[in-house]
Amino acid sequence: MKKLTARQRLQYLFDFHSFEEVGSLICSRGSFTNGTGDGVITAFGTINGRLTFAFSQDVTYFAGTSGIHHCQKICRLIDMAVQNRAPIIGFIDSGGARIQEGAMSIDSTAIFAKKWAEISGYIPNITIICGSCAGGSAYAASMSDFNIMIENQGHMFLTGPKVIEKVLNKTYSFDDLGGAFLHSQLTGLASHVVQNEYEGIEMIKSILTFLPQYFDAEKPLSNYKISDKDLIPLLDNFFPEDDRQGYDVRNIIEMIVDEGRFLEVNEDFGTSIVVGFSVIGGLNIGIIANQPMVLGGAIDVKASQKAARFLEICDAYQIPVVFLADSPGMLPGKEQEENGILGSGGRYFQTQGNSTNPKITVIMRKLIGGAYGFMGPKGMGIDYNFAYPQSAIAVVGSDATLSILFEKAALKQNDPEQYLKGQIDLYKKRFLNPYEAAAEGIIDQVIFPRETRITLIKTLLSLQTKHVVQFPKIRSITPMG
Repeated sequence: MKKLTARQRLQYLFDFHSFEEVGSLICSRGSFTNGTGDGVITAFGTINGRLTFAFSQDVTYFAGTSGIHHCQKICRLIDMAVQNRAPIIGFIDSGGARIQEGAMSIDSTAIFAKKWAEISGYIPNITIICGSCAGGSAYAASMSDFNIMIENQGHMFLTGPKVIEKVLNKTYSFDDLGGAFLHSQLTGLASHVVQNEYEGIEMIKSILTFLPQYFDAEKPLSNYKISDKDLIPLLDNFFPEDDRQGYDVRNIIEMIVDEGRFLEVNEDFGTSIVVGFSVIGGLNIGIIANQPMVLGGAIDVKASQKAARFLEICDAYQIPVVFLADSPGMLPGKEQEENGILGSGGRYFQTQGNSTNPKITVIMRKLIGGAYGFMGPKGMGIDYNFAYPQSAIAVVGSDATLSILFEKAALKQNDPEQYLKGQIDLYKKRFLNPYEAAAEGIIDQVIFPRETRITLIKTLLSLQTKHVVQFPKIRSITPMG
């Protein structure tokens, strides 16, 4: 499919006749030729009636590189978006800082990156990689709330193939250094991968439907009326009897949300957790769900990173989060330790501990060890915690792990194996169920699976006006990882 021009992207993005360009006659430094816009189009308009600001880099002018006036135009647009408290979209198609303008070009790029960092968590910001995205532009894209990449067309890297070949005498393709596969599956910097620019623009519009205009915008209250149709009898018999058998948690999500609507985020990264946006009872929500089809639902480094960032976005815009929990624990092993499971997990716990948005947990089948703390426990300030009757909540769950508790005593018995089995069965009967947790107030209610949607609607409606006053401080300090 033919690549769109910088102006065509904006015309397709904005509602018909709402596109208004600003700074169209600005020239590059030292040029007196009007009409170039210095390689970037900056504009405002409406998307489904909502005021939005957007810039689109023009690769036909100095390869879309960011010169002094180029960056000044984008920075002015950011200021306009902030002052009007409206989302901003960036179409990236640039070779990086403009070499011909020297140090001033690099410093202008730094000013742009600083402004882009400052709007994080204040107004929604989305980038879409339509071509090359190098240097400062790549850093900005990595900071965006959502970063969309076009497969086989968009490439994002710090240093391009030609420079690497000159400096290191090594040859890499654009895809090797920064293709959609790399950033969707290995780094997680691509929240979505699309096939073309039209699909990418539709993705932008879909994402915006779940986000407010700005961080503390007043949200419309839902007056959803619950009825018998909100019961889901199919859920009662959905789960396999063997709790080691996997299932696709997306099927559960589709059953409990309004009209089965679910927009997944970072689908190909950290796949033992599923995150995304949906609607329940007319209210926009985020969902963080264990995926038993991958690693049995165990949480690894990438899943931890993915969940932390998604929770940060939901907290920044005060979007309620529903946790659907079914995990045997954090993934153990030397590789996980070397890759920083403690750091990435620490970042996640810090995010959860500092978050003030409404949060609800449903424990569906099992929640063991570190996964309990990860998937929205009462102790982390979660508003409501529910569990199914068949669910298991414990520090450890497997027979192999539990045997450690009783192996010394077993050695003193006539039949160690039988004694061990009996003690493990007693432990499971006492601890691997939700009722002890409910008796201690850790679980608010044990519900049947069919009641999930009704329970979520009731609690979400009750949390519409939630407000939390936090400790006064400048910021939290993020762990390594």
